[in-house]
Amino acid sequence: MEALLEGIQNQGHAFETVLSLSCFGFLTSCEAELQELMKQIDIMVAHKKSEWEGQTHALETCLDIRDRELKTLRNQLDMKH
Repeated sequence: MEALLEGIQNQGHAFETVLSLSCFGFLTSCEAELQELMKQIDIMVAHKKSEWEGQTHALETCLDIRDRELKTLRNQLDMKH
């Protein structure tokens, strides 16, 4: 996941470079297309972030349940000894 996040950050730096070049008039012919592409990427990243947050929440819930089960079993074991 770290590699994916690094890739996203690197893409962000590349887009910043493209945008800075467009400010100097080098890429004015494709600026609208670049902006649309950046919007689409933002939407995709937001969607993935939402997915990851949902998965994280589900895993945290499972971990909490397992934690409670473990505590219950330890208490039962302590009571037997």
